[in-house]
Amino acid sequence: WVLKMMKVYGYGAMKEIGWGENLPRNMMAEWRSWCLSKDCFTSLLKHKLKMDKFYDFTRPITAVYVSDDYLANDKTVPLMMKFFPNAPKRILKLSVDKYTTEKVGHIGIFRKKFELSLWPELIDIIEDSSINCSEIGLKKLQKNIIGI
Repeated sequence: WVLKMMKVYGYGAMKEIGWGENLPRNMMAEWRSWCLSKDCFTSLLKHKLKMDKFYDFTRPITAVYVSDDYLANDKTVPLMMKFFPNAPKRILKLSVDKYTTEKVGHIGIFRKKFELSLWPELIDIIEDSSINCSEIGLKKLQKNIIGI
C-alpha cells in the first residue's frame, strides 16, 4: 500500500489514512524499507553511522505501547530497546480494555478522543519518568563531582 500511496500522491499521505502528518517521499520509502527488513534499521545504522547500536546513549528510556498495537507489540518493543544497550530501560504495556472499549492501535493514543481515558495515564508515566531521570541524573552528577 505504501508504493501505491507514493505513486498516487507523490508522498506519504498519512493524513489520508488517519496516521498523523504527511511524510516526504524519501522518508516514506526509508520507513517502508525498515518495516520490510528483519533487522529493522540495523543495516542503515551500519551503512550510514558505521555502528549497529547506540552504545553512547545512556539516558533512561521509558517505552510505552498499547495492547492492541500491531506494530509496537510484545515482540517489537523489546527488540527496539536492544538498540540502546547501555541505557536504563522501562517498558510499559497499557491494556486498552482497562481504559476504553475503542480500538487504540499504533498512534491512536494521541487522538483527542482519549483525552480523558488514556492521556492521564500518559501524563503520570511522563511525570514518573521525569522524576526517575532527575534522580538518575543527580546520582551521576554526584558520582562525577564527589566520586560517590
